[in-house]
Amino acid sequence: MTTQSKRLAVALFTLASLTAIAFAGDADRGPRVSTRPNPSPLVETHTAGVAPILAGEPNKHSNSRRSHSARGAVELDVETIEGLILVPVRMTGPSGVDTSGLLVLDTGAGFVALDLPVALRLGVADSDDPVSGVELAEHALDRLELGNLEIDHVDPVLVLDAEIIRRATGRNVLGLAGVSAFRGRGLWLDYDAGTLTILDSPRSPNADDDDETAVARSREVFESRLSSHARAARFDMAGDEKMIVRARLASASHVAENPWLDLVLDTGATKSVLFEPDFSESVPEASTWRSLRGLVAPTLVGAADAKLMLAPIVDLEPADHGAPIRRREVDCAVVESDLGTTISSAVGSTVYGLLGYSFLRDSRIGIDCTNHVVWLDPTGMHDERPYEYSQVGLQLERVGDAVRVLAVAEDSPAEQAGIEVGDELVTLAGKAAAQQELVTLTRALEGPPGTRVKVVMRRDDKRTTYTLVRRRLL
Repeated sequence: MTTQSKRLAVALFTLASLTAIAFAGDADRGPRVSTRPNPSPLVETHTAGVAPILAGEPNKHSNSRRSHSARGAVELDVETIEGLILVPVRMTGPSGVDTSGLLVLDTGAGFVALDLPVALRLGVADSDDPVSGVELAEHALDRLELGNLEIDHVDPVLVLDAEIIRRATGRNVLGLAGVSAFRGRGLWLDYDAGTLTILDSPRSPNADDDDETAVARSREVFESRLSSHARAARFDMAGDEKMIVRARLASASHVAENPWLDLVLDTGATKSVLFEPDFSESVPEASTWRSLRGLVAPTLVGAADAKLMLAPIVDLEPADHGAPIRRREVDCAVVESDLGTTISSAVGSTVYGLLGYSFLRDSRIGIDCTNHVVWLDPTGMHDERPYEYSQVGLQLERVGDAVRVLAVAEDSPAEQAGIEVGDELVTLAGKAAAQQELVTLTRALEGPPGTRVKVVMRRDDKRTTYTLVRRRLL
């Protein structure tokens, strides 16, 4: 297996699970979020006689697509967990095995990326050596099916360790569905309805269309789905098929003087993410913004220390060159990680972060992979998590059947009580933690400032009961 981590920069980012802190998401906003405690088996396999495809073979059919639905439109029910979109798929590999399961829709990943055991079972990978970061598989997928949409000869395919995604979602996720799988198509994502619609986006005869022409073509792709409030932005495809948009972060008093920064449009990021030290050097005023420290940011290229920061204004540069597409009080994770260097190396210029779910969540999203246009259509949904940051300061992760403390926020009730990293959460509000999903547990830690929550922690063989008082942390 050939390691290409410096060029194949998968950007999926999760902050494990202090849901109020670690994720920007709202698992209970949509009706399709499951709370089942025991996920289904990792893969379901069936034999199928398919000849192998060698990695060195020319990619003659990489754009071959066919759909059995009207005009290529396929609507899928999806599950969203903290903004991560879990798409049901079926994959056929050169080994003659069909596998059904879930992939995360990740526009921060240029290609389809599979967990190593899945890649081995499908015959996409040959070596069972542990994966370090993200690596290039030896063989192509013969077919990827999303509902009635069949995508033939998916190449290249990446291999990774998907354990971090399973810990974050509580689901047996098989990998990531990256951008290259959707060439020639548009994606319409409705977080609130829990649906993903895949539409035909015929390739333009002129790759150098100006913004106005590209937006007009894209509007035709999404047709009646766009409301009169929808706004469009352009993105560039760079490096290993990263979608690069231009954004500006600022205080109200600094908007005019702050620079526009290149960010990756990333549906696989539960928060908008900013990479140090480049971000702080470009926006020095950010040091005065409200922040919460002491957290950990697990990513696919390793864990990093992190803080959460509330950006007063985040602007997305629009395609019509009018007023920016603006969000206020956007929670962003600020990290020092090899991820920023890896993505910048893949793109060939400095990338300052990821534009993730904490920016996208209040809109229906249209992503036109042909015309390089993203649409944000505001939903007008009210905030269903008014106490997202009124918490006790525990960042949790699931390790086997146990729920453990991954990090304790600085100056939080949990830190002041003496809870430490590695402690096991035994019960929360009288209910056994092992029987509950991380999303459920972290929601239970939220509540109005001044209210109390009782937790039982285990350190070594000793159990300790704490009564913690919630307060606003960010």
